[in-house]
Amino acid sequence: MSLFHKDLKEETLIVEDMMCQHCVGRIVDGLKKIKVKAEADLETKQVKVFFDENKIGLPEIKKTIKDLGFTCK
Repeated sequence: MSLFHKDLKEETLIVEDMMCQHCVGRIVDGLKKIKVKAEADLETKQVKVFFDENKIGLPEIKKTIKDLGFTCK
C-alpha cells in the first residue's frame, strides 16, 4: 500500500462484468464522485478501493458500482 493510502481502508472487489477500458473508467470515475479512490485491473476483473470508513462504508461503494450497471463481489 502506498503512503498516499495509509489512513484509508483497502478492499478488493470482483467486478466480473467489467469488459473494457470504458467500463474501468466508468467505475473509477463513479467512485471518485463519492470520494473513493479506485484502481481497476481489467484482466483480473478486480477493483481495489481505498476509502475512509468513518465517512463511507463498503455497502455504499458496492451500491454505487451496482447503480453504474455492474455487479460486484
